[in-house]
Amino acid sequence: MGVRSLVPGIMLRLNKDQGCYDFIKWFFVGCDDDDDDDYDWGNTDLPFLDVKDADVFEDVEVFTKNKRPDLTRLVSLTLLKIKLLLDLEALQSSTRTAGAKVPREVLNNIRSGIPLSPVIARNKKLVQSDEYAEIIQKLRQQIGQLHQLPPKLSKTAKQGLIVSHLRSTRTCHTLKDLEKMLPSVASINSIQVKEYIQELTNDGKIRVEKIGSGNWYWCFGGDEKKERERQLCQLRKDVERVQASCKRAKADLAVRRKALDRDKGGGEDGESEELTERKKALDQEVKRLQNEWTAVSTTGEGKGVGVMREEAGEYRQRAQEWTDNIYVLEEYVRQLASGDREVVQAVQRECYGDEYVEGEGLRELVWSS
Repeated sequence: MGVRSLVPGIMLRLNKDQGCYDFIKWFFVGCDDDDDDDYDWGNTDLPFLDVKDADVFEDVEVFTKNKRPDLTRLVSLTLLKIKLLLDLEALQSSTRTAGAKVPREVLNNIRSGIPLSPVIARNKKLVQSDEYAEIIQKLRQQIGQLHQLPPKLSKTAKQGLIVSHLRSTRTCHTLKDLEKMLPSVASINSIQVKEYIQELTNDGKIRVEKIGSGNWYWCFGGDEKKERERQLCQLRKDVERVQASCKRAKADLAVRRKALDRDKGGGEDGESEELTERKKALDQEVKRLQNEWTAVSTTGEGKGVGVMREEAGEYRQRAQEWTDNIYVLEEYVRQLASGDREVVQAVQRECYGDEYVEGEGLRELVWSS
């Protein structure tokens, strides 16, 4: 549900700046925010929030190199850097204002009450320093780098982020849940969520079902797999059609070449020229068919048939895994229903929809060769 994205902002409000920075850095470095789905959250042996007392003034390259950083964590990091910058500028101002007018001990006492960030307040060496220009300039550069992230996304890219996120949650959501979740995922306003969801639903990229008094939205990997299998099947048909057309053209060309060779030297000049023109036309036809074959043997993304087969195999394996998960959930529902078959079947009908087979349950997956 994206709760972990809210933690840095809460810690910042509670003035736990070091904990906030450690939490953000772990998700960018320890968990690898760009491959968040690959982290095994159920494996308690993996390192978890093990970043402690990281340098809050360090460079931000580790955060900016990420392809798709979490927006809420990025905003919290930027606010933390701004908070540090304001504290240091206030310390610098106190030095210029009162440094030459009061004793050193008095100046240090004044400075100790200035910082709002506990990270700076407990660093006595930094608080009592007279040189802040270099670190202030460094923080300004870091804030500028963070301010330019994430890059402006097109509408299509935002829709892709929404679909990927819904698929990664592996569950169903209400519109209210999505209005809270998606703004931080796709960098959109909450009032735009309904518009984006409606467009994705119309395009068939997200599924919706009215359950009770509200609509529930979901996007599972199996839907994408079916669409890819349909495209692969159509692609195979197109390839077979082009291959047959190319074969006929080559056979026709061979026959005409034999006839041309047979008449060569003994025929009239007019007939020879006609055959030469027909040969050129056939060569152009062969070239056109070869280009058509090349076009249908690759997808718009430059993927060949072999790559599509590998992807289809991968989606097939994932679909089988999720089918097994569904069976596990069925058993859990039976336990909750105390073995009441009618209740279990009612739940199956509601959840499976068209995939429900009366008296059997979830329809078996059928793979096309």
